[in-house]
Amino acid sequence: MKTDRELIEQIREGREQANRAYGELVSRHAGTVLGICRRYFKQSDEAEDVAQEIWIKVLENIDQYDPEQGEFAAWLKTVAGNACKDYLRKKKEGDSEPVEEMAGEGEPDTQWARQESHLLIQEVIAKMPPRLGLIAWMHYYDHMGLEDIASLLQVHLGEVRSLKQSADTWIRITLHKQGTGKCDA
Repeated sequence: MKTDRELIEQIREGREQANRAYGELVSRHAGTVLGICRRYFKQSDEAEDVAQEIWIKVLENIDQYDPEQGEFAAWLKTVAGNACKDYLRKKKEGDSEPVEEMAGEGEPDTQWARQESHLLIQEVIAKMPPRLGLIAWMHYYDHMGLEDIASLLQVHLGEVRSLKQSADTWIRITLHKQGTGKCDA
């Protein structure tokens, strides 16, 4: 298993395995980020949305992480805590836009745009690690609930929730990097 440092180097260098390395980092630390968000937000949906935005920030600012200053997990916790505080401050001030709008879901809802979004998302899912892709596909395209997925795969519901969050983050980050910002799976 690669260390966080090795994965970050792959991401920074933009190697072909960068998406897989990023997915591994997200899978490895998703619980930590979500746990921090849940301390700040009572509503689970809001915590999950902010956690996804944090992963986008992490990707955009990965070059700011300096391994000589400490472990990645410590840097990530700082980024997550600061992002949660910023979100709450903006929300209190009335300046925050809904996460859906940040993700581009506020665009005109035409049949063509929806179909294009679904094709893009299907392409992203196809490039995910198999376990993430399977859960994303089952949830979004087979319209299965998380409990049903857990039962079918014979795994704990918490694991499915964590993997689905990682898959959602993967989709949003990939679409963000592609400049589409669309994510209406």
